[in-house]
Amino acid sequence: MSRVVISPPLIAAFIIAFVFSLSAPLHAQTPASCTFTYFNPPPPDADYGFSPNSINDNNTVVGEADGSNNYFRGFIRKSGGAITQFKVPKSYQTTLRRINVHGTAVGGYGNTSSTNPPPSVGFHGLIYTSSAYATLNYPGSNSTVLTGINHFNTIVGTANDPKNSGGTLGFKYLNGQFTAIRYPGAVQTTANAINDNGVIVGGYKKSSAPNTWFGYIRQKDGTFKGLNYYPNDINSNGTIVENNNIHFPDGTVKSVWVNGSVETALGGINNLGALTGFAYWGTFEYKGFIAKCH
Repeated sequence: MSRVVISPPLIAAFIIAFVFSLSAPLHAQTPASCTFTYFNPPPPDADYGFSPNSINDNNTVVGEADGSNNYFRGFIRKSGGAITQFKVPKSYQTTLRRINVHGTAVGGYGNTSSTNPPPSVGFHGLIYTSSAYATLNYPGSNSTVLTGINHFNTIVGTANDPKNSGGTLGFKYLNGQFTAIRYPGAVQTTANAINDNGVIVGGYKKSSAPNTWFGYIRQKDGTFKGLNYYPNDINSNGTIVENNNIHFPDGTVKSVWVNGSVETALGGINNLGALTGFAYWGTFEYKGFIAKCH
């Protein structure tokens, strides 16, 4: 594995080749009818944290797994079931957050066990392919994580805000240019995903009080729509996943639950409607899944 460290203006040339609900959803939920394909965390990470975060249209899943040696590694699961892992050398945590249809994944790495986006200091944005990785940090920020990439290699992420101590901002990166995303009136903003239409979803909070996060949809023209839940991912049809819920464009909300689990969480959705996430049964027993629901 080679490492490619590229300054922000040149990164576009290279790439051409936690989350939880914080308030009740807008609409009543009904249970979804789902067919699940399960997979285990990759060894030696079978007994600790496991987070499938994204699924592309080829049904490749990426995420992170917490190993028994207390290192967090990114993983890639191909549609046929083969799983490989990746950790940036000398990092404590490597996470892969999204992958596009070209096989380019984004995430972050650093020497912290925090999974909040981003950790307080020293986290770096990561672009990863099967042959190389690159670092992309928001200018002037001391911590960055990349959280989304679409078909056109437009990247979104979250960084500590260099203009607001203690605050975070979302951002979009395209053709060597960063665009800051700050929800109006918010003290903190995150960007969590971008679809192929350029629509971004993320979260914001307007006070420093804990558990006051809400969500937003940002259209390609920069206009915002507030949400009363914290979105994880959005596909090109406008379907959003958060916690264990699917929010359809017509306002229908359906919940997903794995029978017998004590927790079911959705990480991502692709343009064909396939979902990925994890189920937890307690005593460090995790399984990832790909689900088809209606």
